[in-house]
Amino acid sequence: MVFESEGLQLLTQIGLTKTQSKLYLALLKFGQVDGKTLAKNSESPRPVVYRTLDELQEMGLVEKEITNPYKFRATPLKEGVQILMAQKLQKYKQSRKNSESFLLKYDNHEKVTLPETQHKFIALQGKERIIQKLKLQHKKVQQSVKILTNLNRWLLILHYCYEDYMKALLRNVKYQTVIETCEPKYVFPKHIQSLLRKKTSN
Repeated sequence: MVFESEGLQLLTQIGLTKTQSKLYLALLKFGQVDGKTLAKNSESPRPVVYRTLDELQEMGLVEKEITNPYKFRATPLKEGVQILMAQKLQKYKQSRKNSESFLLKYDNHEKVTLPETQHKFIALQGKERIIQKLKLQHKKVQQSVKILTNLNRWLLILHYCYEDYMKALLRNVKYQTVIETCEPKYVFPKHIQSLLRKKTSN
Protein backbone atom coordinates (compact mmCIF):
# COMPACT_ATOMS: atom_id res chain seq x y z
CA MET A 1 0.00 0.00 0.00
CA VAL A 2 2.82 2.41 0.88
CA PHE A 3 4.62 1.50 -2.35
CA GLU A 4 1.49 2.17 -4.40
CA SER A 5 0.88 5.50 -2.65
CA GLU A 6 4.46 6.66 -3.19
CA GLY A 7 4.37 5.34 -6.75
CA LEU A 8 1.21 7.28 -7.57
CA GLN A 9 2.72 10.45 -6.14
CA LEU A 10 5.98 10.05 -8.07
CA LEU A 11 4.40 9.12 -11.39
CA THR A 12 1.94 12.00 -11.30
CA GLN A 13 4.79 14.38 -10.46
CA ILE A 14 6.79 13.32 -13.50
CA GLY A 15 4.05 13.37 -16.09
CA LEU A 16 1.31 10.74 -15.75
CA THR A 17 -2.30 11.31 -14.86
CA LYS A 18 -3.68 9.60 -11.78
CA THR A 19 -5.47 7.01 -13.94
CA GLN A 20 -2.36 6.33 -16.01
CA SER A 21 -0.29 5.95 -12.86
CA LYS A 22 -2.79 3.60 -11.28
CA LEU A 23 -2.96 1.26 -14.29
CA TYR A 24 0.79 1.33 -14.91
CA LEU A 25 1.40 0.27 -11.30
CA ALA A 26 -1.33 -2.37 -11.61
CA LEU A 27 0.40 -3.84 -14.67
CA LEU A 28 3.71 -3.89 -12.80
CA LYS A 29 1.97 -5.77 -10.01
CA PHE A 30 -0.08 -8.28 -12.03
CA GLY A 31 2.36 -8.86 -14.88
CA GLN A 32 1.16 -9.68 -18.40
CA VAL A 33 -2.64 -9.58 -18.52
CA ASP A 34 -5.45 -8.83 -20.95
CA GLY A 35 -7.53 -5.69 -20.68
CA LYS A 36 -10.56 -7.43 -19.16
CA THR A 37 -8.49 -8.96 -16.37
CA LEU A 38 -6.69 -5.68 -15.72
CA ALA A 39 -10.01 -3.84 -15.48
CA LYS A 40 -11.27 -6.41 -12.96
CA ASN A 41 -8.12 -6.44 -10.86
CA SER A 42 -7.72 -2.66 -10.83
CA GLU A 43 -11.45 -2.06 -10.29
CA SER A 44 -11.55 0.32 -13.23
CA PRO A 45 -14.17 0.62 -16.03
CA ARG A 46 -13.10 -1.38 -19.08
CA PRO A 47 -13.41 1.54 -21.59
CA VAL A 48 -11.16 3.64 -19.35
CA VAL A 49 -8.64 0.80 -19.10
CA TYR A 50 -8.37 0.30 -22.88
CA ARG A 51 -8.12 4.04 -23.56
CA THR A 52 -5.43 4.43 -20.90
CA LEU A 53 -3.50 1.41 -22.16
CA ASP A 54 -3.37 3.02 -25.61
CA GLU A 55 -2.02 6.22 -24.02
CA LEU A 56 0.62 4.34 -22.04
CA GLN A 57 1.63 2.31 -25.08
CA GLU A 58 2.11 5.52 -27.09
CA MET A 59 4.33 6.85 -24.28
CA GLY A 60 6.45 3.70 -24.34
CA LEU A 61 5.32 2.48 -20.94
CA VAL A 62 3.27 -0.52 -22.09
CA GLU A 63 3.92 -3.33 -24.58
CA LYS A 64 1.04 -5.09 -26.33
CA GLU A 65 1.33 -8.76 -27.32
CA ILE A 66 -0.67 -9.62 -30.44
CA THR A 67 -2.75 -12.52 -29.13
CA ASN A 68 -6.44 -13.20 -28.79
CA PRO A 69 -7.26 -11.36 -26.63
CA TYR A 70 -4.45 -8.80 -26.62
CA LYS A 71 -2.20 -8.99 -23.59
CA PHE A 72 -0.34 -6.08 -22.05
CA ARG A 73 2.92 -5.82 -20.14
CA ALA A 74 4.36 -2.79 -18.35
CA THR A 75 7.81 -1.46 -19.21
CA PRO A 76 10.01 -2.15 -16.15
CA LEU A 77 9.73 0.63 -13.58
CA LYS A 78 13.34 1.84 -13.85
CA GLU A 79 13.10 2.18 -17.64
CA GLY A 80 9.62 3.68 -17.34
CA VAL A 81 10.79 6.41 -14.98
CA GLN A 82 13.72 7.18 -17.29
CA ILE A 83 11.32 7.55 -20.21
CA LEU A 84 9.06 9.90 -18.25
CA MET A 85 11.97 12.01 -17.02
CA ALA A 86 13.32 12.31 -20.56
CA GLN A 87 9.89 13.39 -21.81
CA LYS A 88 9.53 15.88 -18.97
CA LEU A 89 12.98 17.31 -19.72
CA GLN A 90 12.08 17.65 -23.40
CA LYS A 91 8.85 19.46 -22.50
CA TYR A 92 10.81 21.76 -20.18
CA LYS A 93 13.31 22.58 -22.94
CA GLN A 94 10.48 23.28 -25.38
CA SER A 95 8.66 25.44 -22.82
CA ARG A 96 11.86 27.37 -22.16
CA LYS A 97 12.41 27.88 -25.89
CA ASN A 98 8.81 29.06 -26.32
CA SER A 99 9.17 31.40 -23.34
CA GLU A 100 12.36 32.95 -24.70
CA SER A 101 10.73 33.42 -28.10
CA PHE A 102 7.66 35.04 -26.53
CA LEU A 103 9.76 37.36 -24.34
CA LEU A 104 11.77 38.45 -27.38
CA LYS A 105 8.56 39.27 -29.27
CA TYR A 106 7.22 41.07 -26.21
CA ASP A 107 10.37 43.19 -25.90
CA ASN A 108 10.19 44.11 -29.58
CA HIS A 109 6.55 45.16 -29.35
CA GLU A 110 6.50 46.57 -25.86
CA LYS A 111 4.92 49.99 -25.66
CA VAL A 112 6.63 52.88 -23.93
CA THR A 113 6.04 52.54 -20.22
CA LEU A 114 5.60 55.32 -17.71
CA PRO A 115 8.81 56.29 -15.94
CA GLU A 116 9.25 54.86 -12.47
CA THR A 117 8.63 57.26 -9.64
CA GLN A 118 11.44 58.00 -7.25
CA HIS A 119 9.53 56.75 -4.17
CA LYS A 120 7.13 53.83 -4.04
CA PHE A 121 5.62 51.23 -1.74
CA ILE A 122 5.54 47.64 -3.03
CA ALA A 123 3.70 44.71 -1.43
CA LEU A 124 5.08 41.32 -2.47
CA GLN A 125 4.18 37.75 -1.55
CA GLY A 126 5.97 34.47 -2.17
CA LYS A 127 9.53 33.85 -1.00
CA GLU A 128 11.05 33.32 -4.46
CA ARG A 129 9.37 36.42 -5.93
CA ILE A 130 10.41 38.57 -2.98
CA ILE A 131 14.05 37.48 -3.24
CA GLN A 132 14.03 37.89 -7.02
CA LYS A 133 12.61 41.41 -6.75
CA LEU A 134 14.99 42.45 -3.98
CA LYS A 135 18.08 41.23 -5.82
CA LEU A 136 16.98 43.12 -8.92
CA GLN A 137 16.34 46.31 -6.94
CA HIS A 138 19.73 46.09 -5.21
CA LYS A 139 21.40 45.83 -8.61
CA LYS A 140 19.50 48.81 -10.05
CA VAL A 141 19.49 51.22 -7.10
CA GLN A 142 21.75 54.27 -7.44
CA GLN A 143 21.16 56.43 -4.37
CA SER A 144 19.37 54.99 -1.37
CA VAL A 145 17.24 52.13 -0.05
CA LYS A 146 14.82 52.23 2.87
CA ILE A 147 13.56 48.93 4.27
CA LEU A 148 10.75 48.40 6.78
CA THR A 149 10.51 44.80 7.97
CA ASN A 150 10.84 42.48 10.93
CA LEU A 151 14.14 41.05 12.15
CA ASN A 152 13.71 37.49 10.89
CA ARG A 153 12.75 38.62 7.39
CA TRP A 154 15.60 41.13 7.27
CA LEU A 155 18.10 38.41 8.20
CA LEU A 156 16.61 36.22 5.47
CA ILE A 157 16.98 39.05 2.97
CA LEU A 158 20.62 39.49 3.96
CA HIS A 159 21.24 35.78 3.58
CA TYR A 160 20.13 35.78 -0.05
CA CYS A 161 21.16 39.33 -1.01
CA TYR A 162 24.39 39.88 0.95
CA GLU A 163 26.61 40.16 -2.13
CA ASP A 164 24.14 42.55 -3.75
CA TYR A 165 24.19 44.68 -0.57
CA MET A 166 27.97 44.85 -0.67
CA LYS A 167 28.10 45.79 -4.35
CA ALA A 168 25.53 48.52 -3.79
CA LEU A 169 27.56 49.91 -0.87
CA LEU A 170 30.58 50.09 -3.14
CA ARG A 171 28.46 52.29 -5.41
CA ASN A 172 27.87 54.54 -2.37
CA VAL A 173 24.23 53.51 -2.05
CA LYS A 174 22.88 54.45 1.38
CA TYR A 175 20.77 51.94 3.32
CA GLN A 176 18.30 52.71 6.07
CA THR A 177 16.54 49.74 7.70
CA VAL A 178 13.77 49.97 10.28
CA ILE A 179 13.07 46.72 12.12
CA GLU A 180 11.27 45.68 15.27
CA THR A 181 13.02 46.16 18.59
CA CYS A 182 15.55 43.40 19.21
CA GLU A 183 16.15 41.63 22.45
CA PRO A 184 18.88 43.52 24.38
CA LYS A 185 21.18 40.50 24.34
CA TYR A 186 20.62 39.66 20.67
CA VAL A 187 23.95 39.33 18.84
CA PHE A 188 24.08 39.67 15.07
CA PRO A 189 26.28 37.24 13.09
CA LYS A 190 29.79 38.56 12.42
CA HIS A 191 29.28 39.21 8.70
CA ILE A 192 26.18 41.29 9.49
CA GLN A 193 28.02 43.20 12.21
CA SER A 194 30.65 44.03 9.60
CA LEU A 195 27.94 45.17 7.21
CA LEU A 196 26.32 47.39 9.83
CA ARG A 197 29.65 49.05 10.57
CA LYS A 198 30.38 49.72 6.91
CA LYS A 199 30.14 53.39 5.96
CA THR A 200 29.73 54.84 2.51
CA SER A 201 31.94 57.70 1.36
CA ASN A 202 30.43 61.12 0.77
